[in-house]
Amino acid sequence: MATEKENFSHDELGTGHAHAKMSVGRYIATRIPTLKPPMAKVPNPIRLLRLLNFQQWMFFLVAFLAWTWDAFDFFTVSLTVENLAETFGKTKTDITWGITLVLMLRSVGSIIFGLAADRYGRKWPFVINNLLFIVLELGTGFCSTYEEFLGVRALFGIAMGGLYGNAAATALEDCPEEARGLISGMLQQGYAFGYLLATVFARAFVNTVGHEWRPLFWFGAGPPSSSSSSGSPSPRPTRTSSASESARKRPTPRKSSSPREK
Repeated sequence: MATEKENFSHDELGTGHAHAKMSVGRYIATRIPTLKPPMAKVPNPIRLLRLLNFQQWMFFLVAFLAWTWDAFDFFTVSLTVENLAETFGKTKTDITWGITLVLMLRSVGSIIFGLAADRYGRKWPFVINNLLFIVLELGTGFCSTYEEFLGVRALFGIAMGGLYGNAAATALEDCPEEARGLISGMLQQGYAFGYLLATVFARAFVNTVGHEWRPLFWFGAGPPSSSSSSGSPSPRPTRTSSASESARKRPTPRKSSSPREK
C-alpha cells in the first residue's frame, strides 16, 4: 500500500510539474480545441419561460423595471442637451460632460453597492439605490447652475453603476439554470426599452407643459418609487434563503486544544 501511495504521489507531482513548465504556445494549442462549440440543440424558448414560477417572474419584473428606468434617467440628458445648454448658458459640449461624469463614476457605484450587497444582502442596497434615483432626478430638475448640474449627475453615475449588479442578481439567482440565458437577454433589453420610453416622454414633456426641460426629470423621479416599494417587502430568493438557513444550522467546528492546554 505504501509503495502504491508513493507512486501515486510521484505521478501527481510529475503531472503538476509538467503543467508548471508548459510553454505559452503549448498552452494555447491545448486551448484551441475547447473553442469548438458543443452544437447542442437549441431549446424551445416558450418551454424555458414556463419553467419560472410566479415569484421568479416577480423578481425578474422588479429587476427589469429598475434597469429600464435606470436607462430612462440616463438618456434624459442626452435628449435635452440643447435645452440644457440654453438654460445654463453653456455649449453642447459642456453639457455632455454631464454624460461623461455618469459613465466615469459607474464603476465606483458598482463597487460600493456590490460590497454593500455582499455585506447586508441585496434587498436594502437595491431599495436605497432606487431612492437615490428619485432624489437625484428631482435634484437635476431643480438645478439652477451648471456646477450644480454636474455635481448631481456625478452622484447619479454612482447610483447608476450600483443598480445593474443587484438587479441582475435579483432576476437570475432564483431563476432555473436552464432558462438563465434567455432571461438574462430579456433583462438586458430593459436598457433599450428605457431609451424608447425616454424618447416618448421627452416629446410629451419638454417645452410642452411649461418649465422647459425640467418636467422630464421630475417625471423620471416617479417610477423608481414603485421599484423601491415593490422591492422592500419582497421575500429573499429561495436559493439564498436555503443557503443561509443551512449555513446557520451547520454546527460550528470546535477549536482543537493545544498541547499546553491539555
